[in-house]
This record gives sequence, structure tokens and C-alpha cells, in this order.
Amino acid sequence: QELASTLQCQQMALECIVSLGQEILSSCHPDSIITIKSWLNISKTRYQEVMSWAQQQGQRIQAQIQTLAAEREEITRLIDWITAAEEALSLRDQEPLPEDMAALEEITAQHSVFMEELSRKEPEVEKVTKNCKRKVLEPQATTSRKFNAKRQQ
Repeated sequence: QELASTLQCQQMALECIVSLGQEILSSCHPDSIITIKSWLNISKTRYQEVMSWAQQQGQRIQAQIQTLAAEREEITRLIDWITAAEEALSLRDQEPLPEDMAALEEITAQHSVFMEELSRKEPEVEKVTKNCKRKVLEPQATTSRKFNAKRQQ
């Protein structure tokens, strides 16, 4: 947003430059016309390049914002699932184990279902934590490079 307002100010400055250039063109020596037109075109072209770059950066930023929002939703969903599973397991832990075989088999079946669900969630957890792991490892790598550089001196 700050960049957009700065570019608007620069747009006005460019318009002033172009109008001054037109005034100069109307009263300059004929040998200077080509040079002045060239510089006016260069100014316009450079401004268009900057505008194009700014738009591309804006699009990249918006795409990154959307990606981060989707990751945040996924993380929230997984945290909610983990919290619910933790509460259920905590409640189950407080209950004594049943004595009869049918109840034990039921608990074993429920445990198997839970473990399958946990296995299905593992790739999702790996996916959302992959970026976090990468961010944690990058500063450590930078620190170790600095340390190694100092040791070599």
C-alpha cells in the first residue's frame, strides 16, 4: 500500500517531467529534439518497468498471503483434532480397564481405528510442519557457517 502511494506520487512526477519535456521540445534547437524525445521515452519506459515489477510483487505477496492463510487453517484444524484426541485419550486413561473380554476387544478395536486415523493425519502434519522445520534449520545453518568462518581465520 505504501508502495502504491509512492508510485502514485512518482506517476505525478513523471507527468510533470513529460509536460516539461514537451515544453522544452517546442522551443529547443532541432538537433536536440531526438535526444530529448529519447530521454522522455526512457523515463516513461523505466516507470512502466517499475510499475510492472510492483504489480508482480503485489501478486506474489497476495499469493503468499493466501498460502499462509490456508496453512494456518490446516494447522488450526489439526490442532483442534489433536486437542480433541488428547482429551478423549485422557478421559479413557482415567477409566479402569474392563475385566470382560468383549469390552477389551471393543477397546482394542477403538484403539486400532484411532491409530489408523493417526496414520492418516501424519502426512498432513508433516506437510504443515515442513515449512516450520525449514525456517528453524536455516538460521542454525547460517550460525554454523559464521562459526566455521571464524574458526578458519
